[in-house]
Amino acid sequence: MEIIGSTIDDAAGEAFDKSAKLLGFPYPGGPLIDKHARNGNPKRFEFNNAAMIAITGKYMYDKGLFADQSIAAKARIEF
Repeated sequence: MEIIGSTIDDAAGEAFDKSAKLLGFPYPGGPLIDKHARNGNPKRFEFNNAAMIAITGKYMYDKGLFADQSIAAKARIEF
């Protein structure tokens, strides 16, 4: 793993746990997202590739995206 940037607000793990909650995963959800991500399509969703990111922004993006339950179901697999 190569570190290419850092967070300027929430811890990355916290954002994954919050996003996992939106997907219906139990706490802590970060490890489950990691497990499912290994079998997902990395090109399914577009995320910001900035080196310095606001993790809260990713969570808010996920919150809006996963409000559509059909997308949330696909994201459970392809996150």
